[in-house]
Amino acid sequence: MSEYSYKLFMRLKNGYNAYLNTTSTGRRFRLFSIPYTKYALPTDLSRIMIALLQRVNSASVTVNDEKVACIPQGLLVLLGVEKKDDEVAVDRLAEKILKYRVFADAADKMNLSVLDIKGSVLMVPQFTLAADTKKGLRPSFSNAADPEKGFALFAQLIDIMRVKGETMVDDLPANWLQTGQFGANMAVELCNDGPVTFNLTV
Repeated sequence: MSEYSYKLFMRLKNGYNAYLNTTSTGRRFRLFSIPYTKYALPTDLSRIMIALLQRVNSASVTVNDEKVACIPQGLLVLLGVEKKDDEVAVDRLAEKILKYRVFADAADKMNLSVLDIKGSVLMVPQFTLAADTKKGLRPSFSNAADPEKGFALFAQLIDIMRVKGETMVDDLPANWLQTGQFGANMAVELCNDGPVTFNLTV
């Protein structure tokens, strides 16, 4: 079996956040640690985090000609993090992604979640989703979170989704939750089933 890796977020007793890289075969090593900071709740709750959710028959991410993630049927989620986003939003978004009913039941109604069908999820960080396109012909990224905060919240989202998913469903497929590579130039391939795409808000 191929060895896949994913990032894991941990809160340390010394007040630091640790970001670990964990592989499907159990190897684990620390990427880095930064002081923990609880970001203030945003005052504008009309748009908390940006998640573009797509129902797919398959999806993959390639970086420097190397395929770093590949899933069969499930969800491809593009995630943009803004300055106002916080840990409360992360927890709510994790829950919604896992429980959002976008797959057809026996009556061909969108009544099943990705966990209901025991599907896979590919989470891809996408900085450009945070662009402000209201003015002019060039996007502004003034609302986007800085890389440190963006990575911290993305890593935390992955960790929460993994724990929630494996708590709610016992026999999910191996490597059911995979990610793109934060900050990398990625080639994302997908077969959108439908097409079905939602701009998910929490």
